[in-house]
Amino acid sequence: MLALDARRGDIAARSDVNKNFVHNGGTSGTLADWGPLLTPDEVASATYAASAGSATTAGSVGAYSEADIVALQDRIAALEAQ
Repeated sequence: MLALDARRGDIAARSDVNKNFVHNGGTSGTLADWGPLLTPDEVASATYAASAGSATTAGSVGAYSEADIVALQDRIAALEAQ
């Protein structure tokens, strides 16, 4: 995660610890800039096969939409304001 060019609200999925982290906007360049997501971990891996004539969409592979990310950033900001 430390090698990422991340901004506040960016998500990092770490398969080595099976956890997801969100960048908190810190600028120290350490793990203190990242906090664990306070939600149950989702399945980190799955197999998706696209057959001829079928389309793979962001939703079909578990990708987050822009609206999902904005909602998550809003939730994080609300939690930080508490």
